[in-house]
Amino acid sequence: MRLKIFTIFFTIFLFIGFSYSSYSNNNIGDKSKGIALSKGEEKALKVYQKNLLGDLLTKIIHYNWVSNWVYDYQELYSYDAQNRETEALTQSYESNKWVNKERTLNYYSTGLQPIEMVNQEYKNNNWVNVSRTLLSWNSQNNTTESIDQEWNDTGWVNKTKITYNYSSNKLMDQITQTWSGVWVNQSKIVYTYNSSTQITEMTMLDWKSNSWQNNMRYLLSYDSHGNNYLEEI
Repeated sequence: MRLKIFTIFFTIFLFIGFSYSSYSNNNIGDKSKGIALSKGEEKALKVYQKNLLGDLLTKIIHYNWVSNWVYDYQELYSYDAQNRETEALTQSYESNKWVNKERTLNYYSTGLQPIEMVNQEYKNNNWVNVSRTLLSWNSQNNTTESIDQEWNDTGWVNKTKITYNYSSNKLMDQITQTWSGVWVNQSKIVYTYNSSTQITEMTMLDWKSNSWQNNMRYLLSYDSHGNNYLEEI
């Protein structure tokens, strides 16, 4: 049950992130300028570095504790002239040097949101395609479609498509389809809101016998501070 609830919230998190993030890492702006340190379970440490203006995250260095702090891996971020994130590069520390591992390349049209995100791995001194996501947006900067594809050494192959439908700028439902020569319905989530535009109900449906059939439903309740909890029905 915890896994199901986590999956639901992860889906909502992805939606919110895609809908309202400009991929310029401005959400890092609430950290103190310069270098910030964080330590988790006394076994890992991160060092955050920003650009000279202090508004864009450029590097995160991860350390492990092995009798002292040692490099584990680092994340490097690059931006274009519009402060849009163009690359997120991960390197591991091996034999006293940083070694390329993987990266995500973001491509844009005229807006601040990416329309294509390509994931690559570093193999035999070359970057090799692994997967990519194609994104579509509406005028309110909400994600309307997300298509996941995998690289098969010769070209991109469709895997999954999620379509997001809105009303009054609220996500009403999302439909997941898989590719089998054509897009085939798999699952659907329908959202219900209260007068404060908080989600109060999430209904999960599966595509069976050429129709949507109920699978499960979650009810969300809120306290006076807006905190919520889930109840499965």
